[in-house]
Amino acid sequence: DATNASYITPRLGTNTVYWVTVSNSVGSETSEPATVTVLPTGPGVQLQLQRQDDALIPCLTVEGWAGQVYLLQRSANLGTSPWINLSRVLTQNPYQEDPITNSLPRFYRAVVE
Repeated sequence: DATNASYITPRLGTNTVYWVTVSNSVGSETSEPATVTVLPTGPGVQLQLQRQDDALIPCLTVEGWAGQVYLLQRSANLGTSPWINLSRVLTQNPYQEDPITNSLPRFYRAVVE
């Protein structure tokens, strides 16, 4: 029960319905219910560069839904270049990319399978 001018919910893990009842000496009025929809967070790709001899080796880890399979992809730019499939990985399983031997940019993304 909230009896103040504002209400902060505890952390929500599921969809929840809220409504407000306002009352005074004349009577009370109840609002229509409002549903708060909780969406899962999307995947993210964490990139760590490891030095081996004279090369940098990208090591990618997907942070997302537990047990979900992701397709890791790479592109040379975010415009017209195609996305190249690298590997299918589970959450938190690292993927080691080919060493970076030139200065061409690399863009990575994780796609939910």
